[in-house]
Amino acid sequence: MIKPDESKTEFEYYKLLIEKVWTCAKKDLPFSSTLSQGDAKNIVNLIKLQTDRDINERTLRNAFKKLTEDDARLPSPYTLETLAQFVLGEKKPETEASLTWWKFMDLESQQLSRAKNSTQNQSLDQREVPKEDKRKRKKLLYLWLILPIIGLIFLAQPFQSKPENFTEDFNSADLSYLKANGWKILYPNYEWLKRQPSIDSGFFTLWTLPGDNWIKPGEERKITNLLIHKVENNNFEIVLKICDFAPNQGYSQQIGLFLLDENHNLATCIRQSFLFTPTETEKYRVLNVELLKFENGELVFFTYKHFSELSTESKEMFKKMIIRIVLNNNRVHSDSKFGGEWNLWHKAPDSTRINFKVAYVGIAAFQGWTLNDGTPKNADTIPAKLDYLKIIYH
Repeated sequence: MIKPDESKTEFEYYKLLIEKVWTCAKKDLPFSSTLSQGDAKNIVNLIKLQTDRDINERTLRNAFKKLTEDDARLPSPYTLETLAQFVLGEKKPETEASLTWWKFMDLESQQLSRAKNSTQNQSLDQREVPKEDKRKRKKLLYLWLILPIIGLIFLAQPFQSKPENFTEDFNSADLSYLKANGWKILYPNYEWLKRQPSIDSGFFTLWTLPGDNWIKPGEERKITNLLIHKVENNNFEIVLKICDFAPNQGYSQQIGLFLLDENHNLATCIRQSFLFTPTETEKYRVLNVELLKFENGELVFFTYKHFSELSTESKEMFKKMIIRIVLNNNRVHSDSKFGGEWNLWHKAPDSTRINFKVAYVGIAAFQGWTLNDGTPKNADTIPAKLDYLKIIYH
């Protein structure tokens, strides 16, 4: 135990704090700096009940263990604040400036001073306080004055709230409606944009026109009628439901999502595509949902999930396809499901990191420019109906 007449370093106050944590939790049992697992669990539960703050058993045991080690470094400010709140019977939210540890030291300093004065039978105003003690008390006073100001500055900072989720139901295929809902169209071809089965059908139809962002030398990096919408942060999931899309020419007819930067750069972006992949047999065909990453025009990452059509029934189910792209902590992965909303998500096996800030989500239908031999694809231009798009922020 620290005697009142010993110098009061911050670590010695820490020793007092640990002893009082034990006293508050274990009452009259003799103090022990070596906590058993049972004692640690019991004290952690009491701390949580008193302060509503979490501290794990290992951290608590290490905090006690410091008293027997040749290590005068203090635990983290969070640990000190939590233990001080427990000892002083206080409870403060974590967003509030942490002053309880300094309050504990100040109260202990006053208590030790009173005990020393009582032992020597003289009051503080009857003797000269040593200069070293004055300096320490000044430091504590300055901290008491400065820390509340820091806390007020912290609390005055604007709180970054989660953006409001966005849903586009495509209730109208009119272009003015889309513009009013925040959509832009890159590389527009208005002749094809006007080819909507019905303005109020509840769908917006895109067509698989020539164009691509994965190009060969001499080709233009362009995707006609690329529909884009702003995103508000970089932790989100985007869900797109596609109806009546029936690709039948391999690697040509596809629809998908894009993640783009502020400049709509198609050379460095993320692309998720839904397309048909030919097989060696005509008994079934494979529909792929691919996730691709491009950097400076080069494909640097590729993963996919494939689905096999084996029957007429499955072909009908594939006419309702839902794809999802998830971005969380700069990692992106791809999910997909077919049929109805009730079905399970199927995840592509791999994910990848992105090295740019996503500013827009894009939707496009396209067919590329040329075959591997450089001849034009001349694939059929087929429709893809957009049922809805959702941006869900995390």
